[in-house]
Amino acid sequence: MQTFYLLVEENRIFPFCKKGKEFINQYIDGNDHIEYDLRNFEDEITKMVNILLDEFNLSSPEDIDFKIFVDDNRLYIETERLLRTLKAAKISSFEVIDLRKILFSVINKFSEIQMLMVKEYGINFDGKNYVVINNELLQKDFSLNGMTVSEKDLMKFLSENQ
Repeated sequence: MQTFYLLVEENRIFPFCKKGKEFINQYIDGNDHIEYDLRNFEDEITKMVNILLDEFNLSSPEDIDFKIFVDDNRLYIETERLLRTLKAAKISSFEVIDLRKILFSVINKFSEIQMLMVKEYGINFDGKNYVVINNELLQKDFSLNGMTVSEKDLMKFLSENQ
């Protein structure tokens, strides 16, 4: 069984696998992510699964386990379609992990570093700004004052804080 981690954003999915504690970005057709829109969503996911099967010499989709990081509140349609597509592709094991909990942890960690001003302005991720107010994670429009966190930064944070 090979475990892959999918970081789902609006219009993009970043596949990773884990080597030791480190997350390694998997390249699909030379890209570190898959671009999708809702018209070609199922085709792109099926293509990704087939490439991962070939790349890792896996005999069937049942040999794949997916851990899916997604902001289910914001990307509900994508999450539902992704799960349906994985079931149709005969993926036997997958788990949805709430990305908002991870973003909450990232904000709390970086809030300790006063000069970053994360406590005041939050972080930007996937074109949105996330800030913690009264111990609640709020999503706002992108803020030029917020600290921008990339996909690789987020996965590095996960590998260092598990």
